[in-house]
Amino acid sequence: MSNETKPVEAVFSPEQINFLEQHTPPEAIQTRQGRGGKAFRYVTQQHVTRLLNDVFGFNWDFDVLWEQAGKREVIVKGQLTVRAPKGQVIEKTQYGGAQIKTDKQGNPLSVADDFKAAASDALKKCASLLGIGLDLYEAPTAPEPSRNGEPTATATAEAESEDERTPF
Repeated sequence: MSNETKPVEAVFSPEQINFLEQHTPPEAIQTRQGRGGKAFRYVTQQHVTRLLNDVFGFNWDFDVLWEQAGKREVIVKGQLTVRAPKGQVIEKTQYGGAQIKTDKQGNPLSVADDFKAAASDALKKCASLLGIGLDLYEAPTAPEPSRNGEPTATATAEAESEDERTPF
């Protein structure tokens, strides 16, 4: 009995893999303020949909498997299904959420729109599991301090180049 592992056959074409592994282009990145005043980077649902269409040729689906409305937010569980060139099916499942928007009196404006926002959030998270926008979830690399506590020139240049990556 051999302990050798067999190479795994690629599910996607080399072109698809290269496309999925690219970094997000700076012009596609949006920023919003999140909890605790932190700035969060994200891409729009339209950007993700365009990329899924480009990579998989419209051969993908997204379904909401479960939804729940709370007092202040809605949550959905979504599943992205893509079909590879040789017929393999890949499914990625994630949750998405959205705050319920209200008027000045606290009445919900449109819970349906809030569910759509939550579904978009779940789609984007599912797509990140395939590599689309995955780099937006990575923390920037902090420069290593030198012996005197100041960042080294090399570490600073490396950190700056990380911020200037040219994604797909």
